[in-house]
Amino acid sequence: MLKFLSVFYLSVIQLFSFSRMSSICGLILFGLLPCVVNAQDECFDPSGDCTLANPVEFQNTIFVSCGDTVRLDPTQELCNTWTIDENVNFNYGLGDDSLVVFVVVDQCYPEALFVDGITNTPSGTGIASCDTRQVYHLVPAIDTIQQGLDCANFASLDSLQASLPSSCGCDSLLVNYFLDEIIDTTYLYTQSCIPSEIGISIDTLTAGSGCDSILITFTELNDAPALFLEDVYACVGEVAVLQAYALEEGTYLWNTGSNDFSLEVSEPGTYSVTFTGENGCMATQSATVGFTDISVELTPTVAEHLLLSTNPLEVWQGSAIEMEVFVSNTPFPYEIIWDGGPEIGDTTFNYIASSSGSFQVAAIDSIGCAGVAEVEILVRPIGVYVPTAFSPNGDNNNDFFSVYSSPNVEEVRLQIFSRTGGTVFDEQLEPTEQLSQGIIWQGWDGTYRGKRLNPQLFAYQLWYRAIQGEWKNISGEVSLVK
Repeated sequence: MLKFLSVFYLSVIQLFSFSRMSSICGLILFGLLPCVVNAQDECFDPSGDCTLANPVEFQNTIFVSCGDTVRLDPTQELCNTWTIDENVNFNYGLGDDSLVVFVVVDQCYPEALFVDGITNTPSGTGIASCDTRQVYHLVPAIDTIQQGLDCANFASLDSLQASLPSSCGCDSLLVNYFLDEIIDTTYLYTQSCIPSEIGISIDTLTAGSGCDSILITFTELNDAPALFLEDVYACVGEVAVLQAYALEEGTYLWNTGSNDFSLEVSEPGTYSVTFTGENGCMATQSATVGFTDISVELTPTVAEHLLLSTNPLEVWQGSAIEMEVFVSNTPFPYEIIWDGGPEIGDTTFNYIASSSGSFQVAAIDSIGCAGVAEVEILVRPIGVYVPTAFSPNGDNNNDFFSVYSSPNVEEVRLQIFSRTGGTVFDEQLEPTEQLSQGIIWQGWDGTYRGKRLNPQLFAYQLWYRAIQGEWKNISGEVSLVK
């Protein structure tokens, strides 16, 4: 650090003030020093006429600047005698100021300047007496001289106190030493990623010549790099890929040791990556890798009277099967696709069993992981049995020409025709008995318009419709016997 050193060497000056012997001290010269009463044993009189002892002496200290002209006033007596060294450059005043002395300050004044007040004695003998004396001490102000030194000489000084003559010859001078070699001050503007290093630092360095060199460093905060890394999920059996992305050039380092911007992962867990920018600032991000093992379960529900077996699933043709799916082991939204489509989205599906085969349902989540469930279905076709004879004789045994069907038959219509082609019976049959695996439809009782017909051969035509099916028909002959 540059330091301007000033060395003061001042003359030690005794400053006095004046007062009369009456101990009245009422006058302060120039407002600088207090006054002090001093009595002298004898009076200096250059003419030899001063015989009075103990004159009053006034000490006056005047601070002046080199080159100034200073006015010195006489005593208050009738006449004055000045004692001034011949080397002092001065002039007497003119007119009313003829007793005044004007001193040109162009040197230092080790000796005081005197003026004696001379009065006649009352005896009238003409012998003068010295009543008072004014003593002037001129103290030139310190003159500042700037003396240039190089670093080597400046550093080798034993003492920094010195006294040199000024241009006006005054001593007690202030000498201000300074370096005439320029002390370098270097300003650095840097950036740091560490908040504690932000601010201004000042370092003082020493050059080969011994001079100080100042290094002022302004450090600003350099923001951490913007680094992006997101959680990743993949399907079980696949490879998940983590991808880190920064907005600037730099290097990547994963906690696995990989230094690519992307990382292939086959195990679930938390992975972290540290990015180092070109300016040395770093940023770290972590992400979770998970694997989805989506699970799908399919539960079929069939009306009990249409269900033949649960394992394997066996139903009557035309049976309505309600399929319900349960999806688990995925945190993501998913879609359900029933038996290859087009039904999508619902967790239940109504399926009409038309033929044997497999029924499938798939669930696909938003990251593409899929699970499939499958049910094998055995479908038993519609069964209708029509007897070839009946005996409506009232013995409660085959008294009706009844129709027997599988439980999946929804409606039955029976028509009976005579040999001549006349219609003797045409009705929609009602089920009279529900068996575990079939239905009995009560048919014709062998009468026509309330009269029992004689035994004979009749033709019939049977119409039936299965559940969720279309009408079908069969025909044949039936014998009415006793």
